[in-house]
Amino acid sequence: MKKKYGLIFMILIFFPYITPISTGVDTQPWALIFSMIVFIYSMLENNFGVNKQLVVSLLIALIATFSFVFYFLAGFSTIIEGIRSLLGYWSLFFIPYTTIKYKDRMDGKYLKIFCYIWVCVALIQYFIYPDFGISIMNRLWRSGNRGVTALAPEPAWLGRWGVFVIIINDYFKMNKLINSKDYGIVFAICILLIFLSASGMGIAWLSVYLVLRLLVEILYKKSIKNVIITILSMLAFSFMFLQIPMFSNSRAGILIRMFLENPSSLKIFAGVTLRLGNPIRAFYGGLIVMRGLGFGIGSTILSDTLLPQWLIDTLSITGIDIYWGGRVRGGLVSFVYELGIIGLVYIAYILFIFIKPIVIGNKKKIKEHIICFYGGLLIIFASQFIEGSMMNPLFSFVLGLNMIYLKENRKKLKKPV
Repeated sequence: MKKKYGLIFMILIFFPYITPISTGVDTQPWALIFSMIVFIYSMLENNFGVNKQLVVSLLIALIATFSFVFYFLAGFSTIIEGIRSLLGYWSLFFIPYTTIKYKDRMDGKYLKIFCYIWVCVALIQYFIYPDFGISIMNRLWRSGNRGVTALAPEPAWLGRWGVFVIIINDYFKMNKLINSKDYGIVFAICILLIFLSASGMGIAWLSVYLVLRLLVEILYKKSIKNVIITILSMLAFSFMFLQIPMFSNSRAGILIRMFLENPSSLKIFAGVTLRLGNPIRAFYGGLIVMRGLGFGIGSTILSDTLLPQWLIDTLSITGIDIYWGGRVRGGLVSFVYELGIIGLVYIAYILFIFIKPIVIGNKKKIKEHIICFYGGLLIIFASQFIEGSMMNPLFSFVLGLNMIYLKENRKKLKKPV
């Protein structure tokens, strides 16, 4: 029975966008709700020990909750926006908690099965019926030159899902939770999904990962075979999106060509502008406009205020033309927008958790893990920093995996005397 609970948890983590009922949100709260039930049940059994690294997440979630109550009672916050934000904060506590609790119930074979399901849906959408799967999601959005979505609302979200799973797959391999054959299958499927999504951001993060992997193969493993395979894969990938019409005419192909020809021309794409503007809006608004206090949880204060003219003029030089246009809704930077300095400290803490073994550890002991987990973690952090719902259970799951690794390898990571 315990293994079944572990499987249910993994299903909710790796299928974050499907829902049996309409919830009004793209990223579903089911993994969070399940994790809350696990926490409550553990409390009733008097077996709810909390990893000390999660204490900060619990404290920040409580601060965010009090902030929402204060702004709501003052008439500056709305129920829907407030709850949506709070779910993100509480996800970073409850989901890592359950990940740690169920660490012995994870099986890499399930990861392979999940990938099979995702790629089957993607292939059906690509070759047979583009809207396949929409009935079990809140929405499915595509345009003419964009790729498939599989079981995600947008192609970009599918691309990010593929990148996240590649890193999780590396963790499973590092901890012997998946065999080499299944590891290769999951890796290949994720790359295929990223290609089918034709997501510019997905392709960008995959490229960073492949370059990082190439460097490790050269500097640490010194495997000529793997170096050649990695280089050929990168060349094939470049050729596909620059020369083959099926890929070059996709959104990712267009973005790649525009970047190579004239990077400033990317400003015509709203997605690019949003990703560049989110951090600026969050930091300027939460730290300067609100004097380090943030706009509050679910707050609508100054949400339609224009950026100061001097900043608009400065940004226009780089091709960024943005306005407040509402709240900063996604990414870790939303913490700064909502909580100001407290949010900034929280982001720094999460980053520290991600890189802690490299900072304090004996590098000779952990060098083989740099690419398979910690290099990938930095990619995930950078991706989640500027975009993506903080309700995304994959991010919280990865945070939990990192905490597991830190706890189980504490002695190995200490500096030698």
